[in-house]
Amino acid sequence: MPIPTSKPLAMSTVQTEFGGTNPINLSEYYGLGNAPASGEITLWADFNGTSSEATVTNVSQEYNWYGDSTLATEDTAVSSALTNASTASNYGVNAYNLYSYIDTGEPWLGKTITAYSNLSIETKLNTYRDQDGSFLDPPIVIATTSVDYRALDNAGVTVAQLGIDTHSATLTATTRTARDNADITGAMTDAQIKTWLSQGCPLRHRYLDDDDSDVDRFASVDTPDVYIVRIKADSITYIP
Repeated sequence: MPIPTSKPLAMSTVQTEFGGTNPINLSEYYGLGNAPASGEITLWADFNGTSSEATVTNVSQEYNWYGDSTLATEDTAVSSALTNASTASNYGVNAYNLYSYIDTGEPWLGKTITAYSNLSIETKLNTYRDQDGSFLDPPIVIATTSVDYRALDNAGVTVAQLGIDTHSATLTATTRTARDNADITGAMTDAQIKTWLSQGCPLRHRYLDDDDSDVDRFASVDTPDVYIVRIKADSITYIP
């Protein structure tokens, strides 16, 4: 818990919050609390009200895209917004994999995560449908597509199946919650989630084409031309 803001402040209180060894020496605490990385440390000024943990609120971070499950080489042909998904996959098949994780932009990356709240994966997906006959000539055929999400580790190994997000083929890109907090916390243990957050929330997205038919009409889902994925959280707490 944070160090109290009332005087006096003992060095042992700083040690309790930030750890350290005996005998206590302030030089152990460079860069912690409000202390400088070098030079003089002032006990009260640098540590009153500080905490060994930090919290980021209202997290909304886009993923970076990688070419394969090793998550080793960024797919530079695709922006983080993946505004042209076709550059990241091989069409001519009914399903394909995309891999991504967050490697920049958040201070909690690579740190020990101690708490989190209300995690979700948000997507913006725009798919089209091919249809036999006029779009305005009923009966309209509704085609759907789905994305199967799996949480990975940084070696590309599946940690948990997060579930499938199903979209109807439309002409408008829509933002939606693809996986909510219950999906994520129900699929992974608390320890797995904390490690996953620290590693940048690696994902495999398996995009599945689908089709449907109605009487004599047939529709099939075509290439998405907008596909944006974000990790969202009300808060993430970590040890700096």
